[in-house]
Amino acid sequence: MLDRWHRPEGVSGWSHEVTVWVPYGHLTPSGDPDDPDKPVTWLPEPGPGEMVGMHFVIVRPDQGGLSLSGGVPVCGFRLPNGEAAFVVYTRSPISEQALREHERQAVEAATASIGAPPYAESLRAGLFGHGDDGGHRFVYDLSLEGCIRAQGN
Repeated sequence: MLDRWHRPEGVSGWSHEVTVWVPYGHLTPSGDPDDPDKPVTWLPEPGPGEMVGMHFVIVRPDQGGLSLSGGVPVCGFRLPNGEAAFVVYTRSPISEQALREHERQAVEAATASIGAPPYAESLRAGLFGHGDDGGHRFVYDLSLEGCIRAQGN
C-alpha cells in the first residue's frame, strides 16, 4: 500500500505523522536480538488491556509544540530539509471489545486476500486508519496468530 502524507495547512512546529499501535498479545519474536550489526532499542511491552504506541512526529525547530501525554522520547534525527523526526513511545488502555473487533477485521482481511487460516506464526496484519486531527495516520500492528488465538479458532 502506498500513501503520500502532506502536512496539513496552517500547522507549524510539530506534526503528528503516524502512530503504530501494538496491543497486548500481539508481539512476535523477531530475528536475533543480540546481532551487533542491527542495533535495537527495546521498549516495554504492553500489559493486559493495554497497547503501546510508537508515534512518529516531524518537527520544525523552534515552532510550536505537540502534546503526547505520558510520551517518552525514544529517538530522533535531523532531516535534509532542516526539520527533525522523532519517535515517542506511549502506553494506552484498549477495551477488550475494541481489540476483539480489530482482530476480527484483521482475520477477515487476511482471509479475503490470502485465504483461510492457518497462517505462519510470524504473519502480521496492519489495520490502517486516519484521525481527524490534521492528517494523523495510525496502524494497528497485529499478529494473525494472536488474532486467531483470541477468537478461539
